[in-house]
Amino acid sequence: MKWNLGVMVLVIILFISFVGAPLTVSANELTENNDSHIADPPWPCFGGNAARTGLSPYDTSHVNGTSGWRTELGLFFKSSPVIGMDGTIYIGTSHNHLYAIDSEGGVKWSFEANDNIGSTPAIDKNGTIYVGSWDSNLYAINPDGTEKWRFETGWRVESSPVIGDNGTIYFGSGDFNLYALNPDGTLKWSFETIYMVSAAPAIGQDGTIYVVSEIRDIHALNPDGTLKWTYSLEGKGFFSSPVVDSKGTIYVPSLDNKIYAFNPDGSLKWSYTTGDSIWSSPAIGPDDTVYVGSNDNNVYAINPDGTLKWSHTTSAEIRWSSPAIDSNGIVYVGSNDGKIYAINSDGTTRWIFRTNGRIWSSPAIGEDGTIYVASSDRYLYAFGVGERIQLEEEKDYDQLILTIYLMFFFGFGAVMLVYKIKKHYKYFSKIGSSKPFYDSIKSSADARFIIPGILLFAIGIYLYFYDLPITAGLPPYPYREKGMLMMFLSGLITLIGCITKKKNTPTPPPTFFGPNMNICRKCNMRAVKVERDNSAYCKNCGHAYLDYHSEVVHQRSPDIDE
Repeated sequence: MKWNLGVMVLVIILFISFVGAPLTVSANELTENNDSHIADPPWPCFGGNAARTGLSPYDTSHVNGTSGWRTELGLFFKSSPVIGMDGTIYIGTSHNHLYAIDSEGGVKWSFEANDNIGSTPAIDKNGTIYVGSWDSNLYAINPDGTEKWRFETGWRVESSPVIGDNGTIYFGSGDFNLYALNPDGTLKWSFETIYMVSAAPAIGQDGTIYVVSEIRDIHALNPDGTLKWTYSLEGKGFFSSPVVDSKGTIYVPSLDNKIYAFNPDGSLKWSYTTGDSIWSSPAIGPDDTVYVGSNDNNVYAINPDGTLKWSHTTSAEIRWSSPAIDSNGIVYVGSNDGKIYAINSDGTTRWIFRTNGRIWSSPAIGEDGTIYVASSDRYLYAFGVGERIQLEEEKDYDQLILTIYLMFFFGFGAVMLVYKIKKHYKYFSKIGSSKPFYDSIKSSADARFIIPGILLFAIGIYLYFYDLPITAGLPPYPYREKGMLMMFLSGLITLIGCITKKKNTPTPPPTFFGPNMNICRKCNMRAVKVERDNSAYCKNCGHAYLDYHSEVVHQRSPDIDE
C-alpha cells in the first residue's frame, strides 16, 4: 500500500512536471503574444512602424482601386491615417479635430484641439492615441476620445510621435527640441537642435533615435538623450523623416535633390540624385529596395547599393505623401495631381484613382489589405472590399488650362476692340477729356505686345504658385512648368513690344478740329475725322489739318470716301 502511495505521488509529480509546466509556459507565451499583438496594431504610426519603413506585412493584391468608401471629414494638411487594433482609423484635420473612424467609414468620435492638427497620430499598446497640434501641445487621448493629458512645448508640434519599446514617446517641436516623455506625460529628457524639428523621428532596432533638424542636420541620439553623432549639410538640408532598415542603414531625403544612405556609425554610405528636391519620406520594400517620391514628379526605386532600379512618373510633384508597401512589394503613393498610384514591384502601373484634391497624406494599410489615404478634397478614402467609389462631382481639371487660354484670348480681343474704338472715335469727346485707359495706349505695339505680355505674366504667376498651401481650396493640378513657360514668353513678348514701340511709334495724329470740336474750319460742317499718313482729314470736304492750330491745306484726300 505504501509502495502504491509512493507510486501515486511520483506519478503526480511527473504529471505536474510534464503537464503543469508546459501549461504555465503556454500561458506566459500567450500573454507575451497578446502583449506583442497589442503593441503592434496594423498601422500604429507614420510609416507603419517605429523605423518608419512604410512596409506592411499584409497582402493588398485583391484591391483594384475602384471599390471601398469615402468619408468627408474636413480639410487635411499633412496628417496621415493610422490604424488601431480594432480597425479604427485615426487622422487629424486642419480644422483642429482628430477623428476616429470605424472600418465602414462612420465617425466614432472627434477630439478638438486649439489649432490645426498636421501631425500624424501614434497609438501605443494600450490604445492611447498621441498627436501634436499647432497650439504647441502634444495630446494623449484615451480610446474613447477623452483627453488623458497634454504636454506643452514652446511652439507648434507638426512632428509625428513615435513610441519606443519601453513606452517612451518621442516627438519634435518648432521650439528646436526633440522631447522624450514618459507614458504619464512627464518629461524624461529633451535634446535641443539648431532649428525646428517638424519631421517625425525614427527608432532603430538598437534603440537609437534619429531626428532631423530642418534645413541642415540629422542627429543620432542614444536612448538616454545623449548625442551619438550628427551629419550636417551646408545650404539645403534635410526636411523629412529618417527611415531605418533591418541592417541599421539610415535613409534621409534632402532639399538638395538627393537621398542619402548612412551607416549606423554616421558615415555616408551613398547618395542618389533625383531631378528636384525631396520633401516626402522614403519607404523600404520587402527586398530592401528604397522607394522615394520627388518634386520632379517621379517615384524612384533604388537598390540597396544606391543604383537606380526603376522610376515611375506621375502627373505632378510628390510633395508630402510617403509610399506605403504591402507584403508583395506593391507601392502606394499620392501625388499633387490628386491621384493615388498603385505601382507593381517592377515599376509598372497597377491602378490609379483620381480624387478631387491634392494628396499630401501618406497611405496606410489595414490588416485586411484596405488602403486608407486622405485628400485635400476633404475626404478620407478607403480602397478595398465594398461598393464602387463614385465621386459626386467628377471634374476634369485638364480643362483648366483651356479655360485660362480662352480667358486670355477674350481679354486680348477686348483690348484690341478698345484700341480700335480709341483710334477712330477719341475725338468725339470734348477738348481735354479722354479716358485714362485710352490715354495709356500710345501705339499698336501696346495692344499687340505689351498688354498681352502683361496678361501672360499674370497667368504665369497664377499657374506657378497654384500648388502652394495658400491655394489649398483650389483644384489640385499644379502647372508650375507651364507657369514658368508663360512668364518667359510674356517677358519675350513685352521686350519685342518695347523695341517695336521705340522704333516704329508713329507721330501722334494732329488734333483734327478747331476750338469747336467736330466743326471743320473750311466747310464749317460737323464731320467725322479720318486719319491717313499721320494726318487728319475732314470727312465732309476732305481737307487736311496738320495740327491743332494749323491752316487748311487745300488738297483732297485720295481715299476720303473710305
